[in-house]
Amino acid sequence: MAIQIRKDLFNVETGIDSTQLLLTSRMVSRLTGMVVQRNKAVVGANAYAHSSGIHQDGVLKERSTYEIIDPLLVGAEKSEIILTARSGRHGLKHRLAELGFNFTDERFETIYNDFLKVRGTPRKRSGKPTCASSWLTPTRSGRACPADPTVSFN
Repeated sequence: MAIQIRKDLFNVETGIDSTQLLLTSRMVSRLTGMVVQRNKAVVGANAYAHSSGIHQDGVLKERSTYEIIDPLLVGAEKSEIILTARSGRHGLKHRLAELGFNFTDERFETIYNDFLKVRGTPRKRSGKPTCASSWLTPTRSGRACPADPTVSFN
């Protein structure tokens, strides 16, 4: 990928279709039984996932700040903004917009303050998402977080 990303520096062409890297990596993993680490650069499941508020803000403002490689170049669909205990306003606002929500600044601040109440919830040992990461999926009761009845979409 260095050769492709920095063509100006290396002045070399490989002819490799880099958009097949992710699929090839998954095929090799499946055939060999060797699991690719989630945080593996370029092809790991979290290679283009951003959970830290400062990274989310940087990526949303200027993608190349934290992603020198465009996910599309390796066959990944896109970057992901993951809501976690470290997420900030920009990440939450982005996720809400992806879901089709557009709130006034005043309403967003209320929603953000509700998010702050649940975002620090520790991860369960089972590895299942906590309310902070699944917060934007309302339950049948209409509550956004079953653990905190004060947080709702209503």
